[in-house]
This record gives sequence, C-alpha cells and structure tokens, in this order.
Amino acid sequence: MQARFKILTTGCYYDVRVQADFFPALAVVHNFIRRHDPHNDVDNVQGIGGVNDEEADEVISATQTAEAKEATKVRNRIAKRMWKKYNS
Repeated sequence: MQARFKILTTGCYYDVRVQADFFPALAVVHNFIRRHDPHNDVDNVQGIGGVNDEEADEVISATQTAEAKEATKVRNRIAKRMWKKYNS
C-alpha cells in the first residue's frame, strides 16, 4: 500500500485529525483497486521502469509542483469570476 500511496511514507502537513482519516480511506481505495484491477499490483513492483526510487520521487515531486501551480491558477480564475459576479 505504501508503494501506491507515497503520502504514507513521506508524511504531510495536514492536521493530525485529517491524517488519521487517510489510512482507512486509502486502505479502502487500495482494496478496491486490487479487487477490480488485479493487473495493477504495485505490491510486486520494484520501481518505475528501472528508475530508482530517488529518481522516481523527483519525477513525482516535479509533477506535483506543476499540478499545484496549475490548480492555483484555476482556483484564482474561479475566485476572480465569483468576486466579479458578487460585485455586479
């Protein structure tokens, strides 16, 4: 399960009460994936296509950073539209 959900090994900055909800929720998702997509078995995977864990973490980190920047742009556009609509 830790191979599928890196947040379980890397930690996060969420409130402890929120973190307590992560494990059972991710366990449900993990079991659902194992039941409905048995070919997607990350338990037996050693790495991503021969890439070591450190390189894979760098790729994941860069992707998350790019996604976070894009999400911020989308959020700001939505907020501006909402504010404009509120003021009109």
